[in-house]
Amino acid sequence: NPVTGTVTINSGNTPTISVIEPVLTLGKTIVSPSLGTTIDAGDIVSYRIVVGNNGTNTGSTAHDTLITDTLPAALAINAPITITASGGVTFVNASTTGVGGRITVTVPTLTIGQIITIEYTASALQAVTPAEVLTNDSQTSWSTQPGTNPDERKDGNGLLNGGGLNDYRLRSSQTITSTSPTIEKNMLSTSAACAAGTCPKAPRARR
Repeated sequence: NPVTGTVTINSGNTPTISVIEPVLTLGKTIVSPSLGTTIDAGDIVSYRIVVGNNGTNTGSTAHDTLITDTLPAALAINAPITITASGGVTFVNASTTGVGGRITVTVPTLTIGQIITIEYTASALQAVTPAEVLTNDSQTSWSTQPGTNPDERKDGNGLLNGGGLNDYRLRSSQTITSTSPTIEKNMLSTSAACAAGTCPKAPRARR
């Protein structure tokens, strides 16, 4: 139809259309200290973040992938931040270190099979309180088209497979706890007689 631009195909066969979309994965781990270990001010925690496009024949290239990692106030990011990209991935690293530091990495295109790995350490500050639970939150978001496109699929309706149409977002968190104080009481010295339970009695006053 030259007016509407609609193309009508009359065929006895029923066409099959496969819809493909980019599906990413996000993994976050504490490399050290080992699981269950508590930390104190001055201790160092090592983190690893892995984002990949593991799609198969039903997947596609992810565009404008944004990786963020936010630390609690009691942790400070140390330099350097190591980023390893496989399969020819290009990225823009806008991360900051120190108190209030934040990991921010942008990947323009992430094709099927490509992986980006971020590794860094963080130091526990003097501001950490006893038995404080320190939660480190990582997120990644992406879209189906580069730039701004009104017809693209992207994030904005919650996490992946959460029921929303634009659910291109993943989140992964890790927690570590600061050490709780302990109180210990020891007897340093005493008299032998009292230790044996035979402390002498004080003399009675005479009237």
